[in-house]
Amino acid sequence: VSFFAKVNDLVPRGTTDTITASVAFSDEEHMLNLLMPGQKTINISSAINTLSSLGLSEGTISPAFDSNTTTYSVTVNSDTVTLLANKTDSYSSFVTNYAPRTINLNYGNNVTLIKVLSESSVEKTYTINITRPDNRSTNNKLATLTLSKGSINFNADTLTYNVTVNKDLTKITVGATLADPTA
Repeated sequence: VSFFAKVNDLVPRGTTDTITASVAFSDEEHMLNLLMPGQKTINISSAINTLSSLGLSEGTISPAFDSNTTTYSVTVNSDTVTLLANKTDSYSSFVTNYAPRTINLNYGNNVTLIKVLSESSVEKTYTINITRPDNRSTNNKLATLTLSKGSINFNADTLTYNVTVNKDLTKITVGATLADPTA
């Protein structure tokens, strides 16, 4: 004899439910036999796999945080950022140990995944697309170009020079300064 009962899926974790059943059967002589009611207490595992908060040490995620929204974007002007997140349910866990976690950012888009696993093994993935704009200077020109011997007619847009020096010259020093000191 088997007995099955379905427990409400929305019962919160930590609650218990008791299933009571009385089973009757007859034997070969058609005598009715009644089993004593049986009870089984069960614990309900949490299916909550959401975050209660999500953010970064710099920048504001978009759209505004909502535990049911799983994809976010943010732009930051930094080479690192700290990810901050909290789980809604203390019985859930992060799939990887990450929070708080410092993330090294490359220029362009950096994708960060946060996976939350419910106590009942249901996983939810949050995605943050972190854009680090490339604000580096593109100026790779010289401001000056000098020679210790001889002369040069310097122009920042000229890349090749021919210089004539005395045949007895054994050493020449070339000096230069950058137009952009960050180059």
